[in-house]
Amino acid sequence: MPTIAEAVRLLRRAGYDVRLHVIGKCPPAIAEQEGVTHFGLIDKSRGMDRFVEIVRNVDVGCMLSRAELAGIAYLEFLRMGVPVVATDVGGAPEIVELGAGDLVAPEISAAELAQHFAGMMDAPGRLAELRETAWRRRHNASWRRAVRELNAVLDQ
Repeated sequence: MPTIAEAVRLLRRAGYDVRLHVIGKCPPAIAEQEGVTHFGLIDKSRGMDRFVEIVRNVDVGCMLSRAELAGIAYLEFLRMGVPVVATDVGGAPEIVELGAGDLVAPEISAAELAQHFAGMMDAPGRLAELRETAWRRRHNASWRRAVRELNAVLDQ
């Protein structure tokens, strides 16, 4: 079972009221797991409002990649002011710096991830600070900003 789904199972068993929202493909064993809401594939060209509504209503965006080049999902979370938990691979550290969030090891175990999330939930001030920082810095996670910075470098 993927790490995040197992971490959610461990947290729920420990008494935490935590949910995993999955957009996209999801194995049936996870989609049917207690505490999981599977929204399925969302065509952003027709369902953008639904996508934004789902993402804006999560506390933390998380995608545990073992390799990551651009991290589009991270950028989508950050652009909407949602902090992220990302694996410390590829371009993820630079993306997290744009907004707010935590980096975890790519080989993190479900128990370690559950402990990380429990720490966030047990320190609501820390989570609120992450959300506030992510909201304040949400404009950093835009293509316009990236293009402006690239143009500035190319113009030198």
